Amino acid sequence: MDFSCICCGTCCRQFQPWLTPEEAIIIAGRLGMTLPNFISDFTDRRWPGVESFLLKHVGEACVFLFDSEVGQLKLCRIHSFKPASCRAWASGSHKSECQKGLKNLFGISVDSNARLQGSDHQLLQLALRHKHIKSL
Repeated sequence: MDFSCICCGTCCRQFQPWLTPEEAIIIAGRLGMTLPNFISDFTDRRWPGVESFLLKHVGEACVFLFDSEVGQLKLCRIHSFKPASCRAWASGSHKSECQKGLKNLFGISVDSNARLQGSDHQLLQLALRHKHIKSL
């Protein structure tokens, strides 16, 4: 089975994306905010950046991560204009974050060859989730 993102949100909890000032301007504009308000509301003040910013975590996850109403998916409010650091991160069965999500959601593990290990039922549930995600 090919592996693609299962929208578990693990990476959005474990990483704090950085963004450039240009990306901050774009995101602020898309959100209908001024840049100073965006920086105040959505970036981590502990980061001393002027040439870059870190998105803030709220409740131990990226401020833009939310629970979808359907399918128990973790989705990004700014997915279509998210920072390059988020776009560059690709899911994969070899990544510990994805393995954690697979284990937590489906009880599926990954062997040393990055192959998914689970019952037929568990793998079917994963396939159904992938189908649901692709339908969005």
